[in-house]
Amino acid sequence: MSRPAESAGRRPLFERELLSRARTLLVPGAVVVGASGGPDSTALLVGLSALAGDLGISIVAAHLDHGLRGEAARADRDFVHALASKLGCRFVEGRASGLARRAKGRGVEAAAREARYAFLQETAEREGASRVLVAHTSTDQAETVLLRILRGAGLRGLAAMPDSRRLARGSSVRLVRPLLTLSRRDVIDYLALRGVRAREDAMNSDPRFKRTLVRHRLLPLAVSLVNPRAEEALVRAASAARGASRVVEREARSLLRRASRACGREDRGAESASLDRETLALAEEAVLEVAIARVLRRLAPEDLSRSHVSAVSRLVRSGKRGPVSLPGRLGAWIDGERLVIGRAMRARAVSRKKAAQPVSPARKERASRASIALSSRERSP
Repeated sequence: MSRPAESAGRRPLFERELLSRARTLLVPGAVVVGASGGPDSTALLVGLSALAGDLGISIVAAHLDHGLRGEAARADRDFVHALASKLGCRFVEGRASGLARRAKGRGVEAAAREARYAFLQETAEREGASRVLVAHTSTDQAETVLLRILRGAGLRGLAAMPDSRRLARGSSVRLVRPLLTLSRRDVIDYLALRGVRAREDAMNSDPRFKRTLVRHRLLPLAVSLVNPRAEEALVRAASAARGASRVVEREARSLLRRASRACGREDRGAESASLDRETLALAEEAVLEVAIARVLRRLAPEDLSRSHVSAVSRLVRSGKRGPVSLPGRLGAWIDGERLVIGRAMRARAVSRKKAAQPVSPARKERASRASIALSSRERSP
């Protein structure tokens, strides 16, 4: 059972902020909370349990063993199970298999995140929950922005983590981050106030992970040497980038509609797209790249990078035939006045056909007349 509603005046600051955020992000009913046993997710679980009566929610604590930490992972599981029982929350667990194998070529962190979100999606569908909550804080947001700046992210990347988004493509379940206005310090203080001691994941201190270096070295250096409020500054930068990104996204959607109409056809199907090259080429670079990225994400959502988007943008500007190779056996090429994105074998076939296409007698005659006229003008005084 959830705790009875507590007087707002007696609530800690952490719970007051969480309540304010949850009222705008949640709907009554079942919610799934990703619970690792670490400080952030533990504070979220404890705080939500205190507010469940006010919010009209029932809480499912979902814990995934990533299969990477042996006995420590089992201790994490036992901790979350005991805490959920104490708080009156339903407990659900899962285990990821073959994570080390899936991590090849993209890293353990990315593979673990993919497995975790897939588990949370399945849990939400099974439990009838429309919201999945994760415990990213403003400190996590600042680390994400700093890391993406150093990796050369564009506007969309600098916007970092939104408050809420679809958990998966086509899903009605939303991923919600209600702690983005609270810092890691706020989390630690709240757990101390409630007398709860969370688990610590040794992987969060492993220097092999770049986020660990940002957390323990780069961000503290920025705070001590550049700006004592660097964390807040980075979070503000993310917010500004998010607002600008929304404007550019709107312009990109409009550009795609115009390019499709000018081409005389809509997108060619689930596996290809056809757009007017000149309409695209007239757009601002930022808008063009976002438009191209939207098309590429639809056609080849896996393994896309900024370099792929830039390559297609250069193709549009240059007007050269291409093709440009893309993930998912796709390619981009120019066919007449159209940019076509589709199967790469088709792109190569078009390119070869264009190169081998004979020039018609009529076209030769027009070219000859133009050459004669140009020579006559050059000889004129």
